[in-house]
Amino acid sequence: MSGPLQIPPRVTLAALAAATLLTGCAAFTGSKRVDVSPFSENTVGMLGELQQFNRPVSWIYLRKYQDLPSVTATRQAVVPIRRLMRGIGLYSTQVVALYDSPLSEDRKISELASYLTDYIRPSLAAAESTDVRFSASQLDGVVKNIRSSKTFLSALGAAQQLVNAAVAQGNSLFDNLDGLALAAAAEVNGRIEDQYGPLKSNISDLDAMHVASLHSYALLERYRGGDASALVSLRQTDAAAVANLPPGRAPSAKDLDTSEHFIVARSTTIKTLRDQLEPQISIYRESMAELEELRSQTDERARLGRMTLLLWGRSHRNLAAGISVKPMIDVMGIMKSTVATGAKGILP
Repeated sequence: MSGPLQIPPRVTLAALAAATLLTGCAAFTGSKRVDVSPFSENTVGMLGELQQFNRPVSWIYLRKYQDLPSVTATRQAVVPIRRLMRGIGLYSTQVVALYDSPLSEDRKISELASYLTDYIRPSLAAAESTDVRFSASQLDGVVKNIRSSKTFLSALGAAQQLVNAAVAQGNSLFDNLDGLALAAAAEVNGRIEDQYGPLKSNISDLDAMHVASLHSYALLERYRGGDASALVSLRQTDAAAVANLPPGRAPSAKDLDTSEHFIVARSTTIKTLRDQLEPQISIYRESMAELEELRSQTDERARLGRMTLLLWGRSHRNLAAGISVKPMIDVMGIMKSTVATGAKGILP
């Protein structure tokens, strides 16, 4: 549901909302009031999560891939999520502000119904033909039930149908994002492998040659130590190393020195060639590491967004039922941890 719950709240209620969020909504008077702190905290956490989706990421080694169609599609998939999360945040501040306001129950109910009618309905009408799972006629039914409610909490209960639709739509949007991010990561990975495939093949060949040369050196040393079979193995596996050794008889110390010098010089040449390719293979490794970081951070941000969406839906239901509970998880703690590690991802 990318269309609903996205229009800015009324100015007077926005002022109340700001004060409410700053105080945490923890202090209330009257036996019939409930502590809406969990709902407020989850709302603040969700607004913080929205900022994570807005946080730009740094493409360094993979900069040339950031405009690939699959990456662009992933970015575009974030747009309706932003709208939904922003709308949910605005709706939530309206609810908290109204609940904590000195208005009468009837006035609170009327304001909630008017908010949905004046701000949510137009957005539903504008987006009804795309990906919205809640129709304007359904909203009219919700508003009717809200206006007939006796208490503000029961009015929130009537609004739960809209909340459930928003959560369902959000989950669908996140599912779509997950699939697109996976496809984008696969395409970028393929481009990297195509570019560095020949280099990796050369590196692999040089590494194999280096290992074989070390093995030849070990065989030569074993023969020097008295293992006659080592020379047989060396003749069978490394013709170049024994090219200067006399066939059919035991080589002299000078002959062995000549073979040793050849093996050492060859190993040195292999290492030199390998070292010359190291800067390029380092870029490959950094590119793959950056891709993995982008992918994992994208997954984490989507997971965090989905989690806060679920918490919001549950908190709204609990609030409507008059239940005061602590948040199921420390949303703000998770958000601070994410910020501290530096959120990155395929998301823009």
